[in-house]
Amino acid sequence: MKKVLVIGAHPDDEILGVGGTIAKHAAQGDEVYACLLCEHVTARKNKPEHSRFLEQVHAAKNIVGIREILFYDFPNIAMHTVPILKVVQAIEEAIVRFKPEVVYTHHHGDVNDDHQVVFRATMAAIRLPERGNIPGLPRNMIQGVLCYETPSSTEWAPPLYGNAFLPNIYVNIRDFLDKKLSALECYENVMKPYPHPRSVEAIKAKAKSTGVQAGLEAAEAFMLIRGLHL
Repeated sequence: MKKVLVIGAHPDDEILGVGGTIAKHAAQGDEVYACLLCEHVTARKNKPEHSRFLEQVHAAKNIVGIREILFYDFPNIAMHTVPILKVVQAIEEAIVRFKPEVVYTHHHGDVNDDHQVVFRATMAAIRLPERGNIPGLPRNMIQGVLCYETPSSTEWAPPLYGNAFLPNIYVNIRDFLDKKLSALECYENVMKPYPHPRSVEAIKAKAKSTGVQAGLEAAEAFMLIRGLHL
């Protein structure tokens, strides 16, 4: 059994990027937790009431098997206005609370500024166990750090050096793709008509095309940023 932490800037990022893999972790008996840094989606058009939105987040959480979500209230699409230390400390709090062995976070090249901030903060926060002065956090606790794709953000990264999402880990989600889609449908106004990247058809096509890259029927792809083989 592993403890897994999925870090996302916004509610729905965790499902868009890692939904099938989360469901697979949960089915295997792993403990999956999430840290979502912008609880209020203030910049979203046609956003639901906050209480209704939280109901949607928890409905999606239950479908894929996330045990607990730690919410923060950083400004949506304005995380670059917050001192990076505050974001780092929020993620550190999640690390202390959940004690993950595997961490999933945003890709650094995403066109969304919030995603970029979360990536940088994650890379600083995962050093916390290395300091060796927190009881219950062994230095080698975090054994894998992986970046995920976010449809309608990752693929919009400009074709500049270092921005490309270059996956080197593929997770077979053939048996969990339906759960991912069901969880996404919990979020009102997130799913769009085809051919938008966040349409049901596009999510299915992406899972299948990613799977083909690894000889699988459906997959989610990740960039392994840091790994420890014990």
